Amino acid sequence: MYLWNTEALAVKLKDGELSQNERFKYFFIFIVLTALLMEVCLYVGEIPSVITITEGAVVLIMTIGGTLLSYKKNKDGDNKDFIDRYVCLSIPILIKITVLFVCCYIAYMIVGYMFLNETFGKDTDSTTWIDVLLTLLSELLFYWRLVHHFSWVSKTKAS
Repeated sequence: MYLWNTEALAVKLKDGELSQNERFKYFFIFIVLTALLMEVCLYVGEIPSVITITEGAVVLIMTIGGTLLSYKKNKDGDNKDFIDRYVCLSIPILIKITVLFVCCYIAYMIVGYMFLNETFGKDTDSTTWIDVLLTLLSELLFYWRLVHHFSWVSKTKAS
């Protein structure tokens, strides 16, 4: 595995010398580093709280676990095109989850303002445990659907 020598890696890619397993390792490191860096960048200049650390840990753990489970489902099936499938399936799943959570958030805000009036939404600048719960639910929903689709897509055809 090349973590610094881009030219040698490019040659292997050009010559088709990277196995599905080797490609997964690169993709997995990419996914984990991206999730980690995104979490760190969210809190630059802030003192992290227990809530923000918990949310970051949840995202990282769910990303690692969900990606590994998806890879296992794909490997148990036909073991083909993992990265292509991951990227392509993620887009419609993320769109559906985003629409679902926007609708839920709007309902949450309406109900909150109806029953709590002015006191509702005063802490909008800080992360709350509800944010952590919503993050956990969205990550669970995303990887549940992704693993489900990998299970279906990677099944070998019966002869």
